[in-house]
Amino acid sequence: MLNKVLLAAVLFSLTLISCQEGGPLDGRGGDPGNGEEFLMLSIDNLDEINIETGDETKEFDIEYPVESRMENGKCEAPHSMGKHGKKHRKGDGLKVLFKTLDLNNSQKESMKSFMEAYRDCAKPSFTDLKDLHKEYKAEANAERKVIIEQIKAGEITKEQAKDEFKAIHDATKEAMQSNEDRAEIIETIKKCRETLHESIASILSAEQLELFNKWLAEKGS
Repeated sequence: MLNKVLLAAVLFSLTLISCQEGGPLDGRGGDPGNGEEFLMLSIDNLDEINIETGDETKEFDIEYPVESRMENGKCEAPHSMGKHGKKHRKGDGLKVLFKTLDLNNSQKESMKSFMEAYRDCAKPSFTDLKDLHKEYKAEANAERKVIIEQIKAGEITKEQAKDEFKAIHDATKEAMQSNEDRAEIIETIKKCRETLHESIASILSAEQLELFNKWLAEKGS
């Protein structure tokens, strides 16, 4: 039976992902479970579409899913504010979980293989998703430039321009939501993550598996 104190400590630790040197997200600790191959990032916001509306002074910006921002393994604060004022966790706690599960050497090596397979599986899709977001951003800002020119030429007022900017925002979001290619890319990433979870579960003891499933439930994955 799981120790309640240990379980509480684990669940709390999953919200505290350190970016200090030698911490859980640092790749220089020497432990097979402490290298960059274990950098796992939240994809909880994968389905969300966050667009910052452009105006006369700033361009439209489309926020990428959290995981795609960390392709180079660069570490930031455990929680940082995104461009849209949302708090983003720069890791999903798997490294902390692996450490707490007290994995044996064989499990650590298996974990390393699973994580590498996941990154190989998901990275192309994250690249595709990022490129797709760039295309929509470029289109929105091309339309914004037309409106700016119309304001300068006196063809529309600044108040009318506000409605036009909002229309671009809404049309862009709707187009992204209905884009079948985007939906397919996201589904591929989710399947990669599901495969990772299944692989991890296959090598855990009953006690470790209970803790892992608890973690998944907390994450809502």
